[in-house]
Amino acid sequence: MDNTKDMDNKYNEEKEGIPADYRQPGRPFVGRNIENSLEKVDYVPNSHLRIWYNNKEEDYAVHYHDAAEIIMVAKGSYKAIVDRTEYDLKEGDILIIPPYMLHELRYMEKGGLRFIGQFDLGSIVTYQDYVMMGPLFNEAYLCSETSHNEVYQKLYDIYSDIINIYFKNDDFWEMRIFSKLLEFYSVIGIDYSQNPGNDDSQVNDVNKEVYKKLSFLLNYIDTNYAEDITLDEAARMIGFSKFYFTRIFKSYTKTSFHNYLMNRRILSAQSMLSNNMPITDAAYQSGFKTLATFSRAFKNYTNLTPKEYKNKMKK
Repeated sequence: MDNTKDMDNKYNEEKEGIPADYRQPGRPFVGRNIENSLEKVDYVPNSHLRIWYNNKEEDYAVHYHDAAEIIMVAKGSYKAIVDRTEYDLKEGDILIIPPYMLHELRYMEKGGLRFIGQFDLGSIVTYQDYVMMGPLFNEAYLCSETSHNEVYQKLYDIYSDIINIYFKNDDFWEMRIFSKLLEFYSVIGIDYSQNPGNDDSQVNDVNKEVYKKLSFLLNYIDTNYAEDITLDEAARMIGFSKFYFTRIFKSYTKTSFHNYLMNRRILSAQSMLSNNMPITDAAYQSGFKTLATFSRAFKNYTNLTPKEYKNKMKK
């Protein structure tokens, strides 16, 4: 029966105009599995990823998943909406959608083509360097020739290599892809650390020791966000004055310490609510002392009340 299903899927790929070189390796894709806006990603069996040659002229309604999604536009243009922000994507653009982030993909122009990859980042998200550049992924990351001229070609070439390795399906294809994926994120991280987006040369001239201290702190926040961590305590923890800490933290994260901590708590609460945890439990487990404070902060960061967000997940 499984063989028959595989044959049917291969026939559908041919029917949909997918070239033989870009048909799914191993068991073909069997269809999307979505419940309450949560999509269960159909990875290639015994692997942690799936990449599609996508030439369909159709919309993909609002959904989210626990995989990181990386989209490369190979031909044409279309629109993506991620967490209420619209991205007009054109040929060559690369869009990274972080895990658990609501998004939808709009109709692609006739003759368009995009490669859509979904990756289980697994242990990658626990690396100190990934946590350090976490503020970049509080929203979708769009890379184009105009927005990231210095690193665009590197990222484009690396992701093109990932796509080629995937569809060739040679030995050790998954390990080779994840080694490339680490390189991909490393290029983004290095560019981020060298270009924190602040013209203050005194702040930008941060040595490796300061980088290590900030990395330590962000890792600490990532695992202890539910604790009562004040700005003064955070500054003392890594040996900075309050004034210097405030400047250097914002230089690297592009936000204040308070906003960064709140965003981490709200992200945790979103994950809990998405898994049908009661609102009160999600509030206290994500670090809020009162339900009223939680509701105000959640509405401020998501434009939805916790109840509205939970209902939207069930809709």
